Amino acid sequence: VGFSRIHEDWAPLEVAAQALTATEGPFWRRIRGKGYAYSFGLSVRTNCGILEFELTRCGDLPQALSEVISIIRHMDAYLQTTPK
Repeated sequence: VGFSRIHEDWAPLEVAAQALTATEGPFWRRIRGKGYAYSFGLSVRTNCGILEFELTRCGDLPQALSEVISIIRHMDAYLQTTPK
């Protein structure tokens, strides 16, 4: 079950995905900058309601995934403590 681009969560997810994967953004600094992978992507798949993460030419998959998990947990903790 997916969601459309008019769903209230679509725009914030797109903005977050772009911010995380921007040049010199969190993924760039902590994945490519540390040499764990050459390229990465984060896409909002509205047709199936998921976020898709991709690594390309990954030299250290466990470390790259560890960095991604750390970034996502940090964001989650921040969002949990931010007043709405």
